[in-house]
Amino acid sequence: IALLGPGLMGAQVACEYALGGHDVVILARRVDAAAERLSRSWATALEHGLATADKISAAQQRILLTTDVAQSAGAGIIVESVVEDLEQKAEAVKPVLALSPEAIVASNTSSIPITAIGEAVGAPEQTVGAHYWNPPLLMPLVEIIRGEATSDATVETMKATVRSLGKRPVLVDRDVPGFVWNRLQLALLREAVWIVEQGVASPAVVDEIVRDGLARRWRY
Repeated sequence: IALLGPGLMGAQVACEYALGGHDVVILARRVDAAAERLSRSWATALEHGLATADKISAAQQRILLTTDVAQSAGAGIIVESVVEDLEQKAEAVKPVLALSPEAIVASNTSSIPITAIGEAVGAPEQTVGAHYWNPPLLMPLVEIIRGEATSDATVETMKATVRSLGKRPVLVDRDVPGFVWNRLQLALLREAVWIVEQGVASPAVVDEIVRDGLARRWRY
C-alpha cells in the first residue's frame, strides 16, 4: 500500500492497513509531522481496544514513513488522501502510479468526482473512491464509489480489501457530488441552519431534537 497525504485522517487509514497485515509506505513532505499523527493514531487504537499493544507493535513495523517516491514501487493500491484540490491530487498520484502502473488508485476524497480524478491521473479504470469517515479507526463504514470508467474488477478488489480490514464497504453506483454520506449529512445541516436563521428554534433545541429524537429513532 502506498499512502499519500498523511494528515490525521490519512494516518488513521494507514494504521488500519498496517493492522490488517499490509505493508504501508507513507509518502510525506514532512516526516516529523506525519510521525506525530501516526503516534496519535496508534494511541487511539490502543485506547479504544481496537488492537493490543503487541499487535500495534507488529503493525508499526509494517509502516515505512518516507519522502522517497521510489520506495513505493510495486504498490498494489495507492491510497490518496491529499487536500481537496484536483491538481494537487493528480500531482501526488502520478509519480507513484508511474512506478506501479497496475495499482488501484483509491481516493479518500469527499467532494471531487472520482471520474475527474481518474482522468487527471491517467488511469480511469483503476480509480475508485474509498471514502472513510472521521475518525477512520472508529467508523465502521467506507463508501466505495464507482467512477464512470471504473472497472468491475477494481470495485470488487477494493470492496474485498476494505472488508478484510474489518470495515463494511457500502457501494455508491453513481459518481454524484457529495456521494451518499455527505449528501444526506448536508441535507440535514442545511435544514438545521435554515431553522436557526429563521428564528424557528435555537441551535440548542435543534441539537437536542437531532441527538435525542431523530438519532435515537434512526438508530433502529
